[in-house]
Amino acid sequence: MSRRCMPSCLVLALFCLVASGCDWHLPGKPVRPIAEKLDSRADFERLYFVNCLGCHGPDGRTGPARPLNDPLYLASIPTATLEAVIHSGHGPLMPGFGEAPSGGLDEPQIAALAAGMKHFWGDPSIDSGTLPPYAQPAEADPVAGQAVFSTVCASCHGADGSGLEGMAGSVVDNDYLLLVSDQALRSTVLFGRTDLMTPKMPGGCPGYRGPFEGQPSDRVLTDREIADVTAWLVSNRSSYAREGAR
Repeated sequence: MSRRCMPSCLVLALFCLVASGCDWHLPGKPVRPIAEKLDSRADFERLYFVNCLGCHGPDGRTGPARPLNDPLYLASIPTATLEAVIHSGHGPLMPGFGEAPSGGLDEPQIAALAAGMKHFWGDPSIDSGTLPPYAQPAEADPVAGQAVFSTVCASCHGADGSGLEGMAGSVVDNDYLLLVSDQALRSTVLFGRTDLMTPKMPGGCPGYRGPFEGQPSDRVLTDREIADVTAWLVSNRSSYAREGAR
């Protein structure tokens, strides 16, 4: 083969290799996770590690975003809703992995990721019918929600939600509220952030079942109280940004 011909032949061979769908990856080409089934926990963990670990933490806990390795959360959220969140995201911080311009997840991978969370991290003994609804109802009273918040959350966040030094931060700061969706706020009210522990908050932030400091040990938030507290938190977000955070 002549030296003149070699570059052209190499280009043609490379084109055929890429067009054939070979698993050999060009430099810079996104490497998509290949696991699409739940044949093993390793399949699920590969999907999770590549796509979710950075925000939701190792083993689904102690990341900047809420824990996914939470049996209550997984029992509450319908599988179809979990798949929709993975696909389309919600709020400014949660991207849609089914809508990425490159290296996104296809439908079988999204289904495997959602099923893996429920299978490996869920608790089948929890009856989802006994839990408050995952989604926020259309009707809620933010004024009543502020009163509930000041009763059960004031010991950590202050009665007005602006935070207490050495305890928990502000939940009414507009920069924070611009970054979280309405559902993320409701999920925190529902399930808490028990992974975020401090010396003064050894149990982290409790969910709707408490315990709440200064309240009876059996104090739990009703469905209406959960909705009202969420509505009050949302009401503190500047009005121009509320629609985009849903």
